[in-house]
Amino acid sequence: MEINRTTLKAVRSHLEKILNDNPINGINLELGNCSFDSSQADFKLKMTVQGGQTREEKHLVNIAKIHNINLELDHPTWQIVGYRQKARTKPFLAVKKSSPDQRYILSFEDIERMGFISSVKEA
Repeated sequence: MEINRTTLKAVRSHLEKILNDNPINGINLELGNCSFDSSQADFKLKMTVQGGQTREEKHLVNIAKIHNINLELDHPTWQIVGYRQKARTKPFLAVKKSSPDQRYILSFEDIERMGFISSVKEA
């Protein structure tokens, strides 16, 4: 048997069904990206504590202090939910209040244009 995209799509849907049908109390499990070749595949599994902050949320709190970002701003459309530390041009994660499951990546300029910060201090 050879591993290919079609096989992995079937395996992924099977794994997601198993994870969804067997919840663990107090823990969120998220099946991530997969890397593979013809004989081996590796799936990333991310485990987080329910109610705990993600890495991006922790970074956002720290960067908000440095750049005077108002995280309490009640923007009519957007909410800033995270900061991707390794992303150079578009480090912010945001969600639209109308569709909170879909995340968008934004730059410092986007955040400033929306009124979350008054001036950008480039590092």
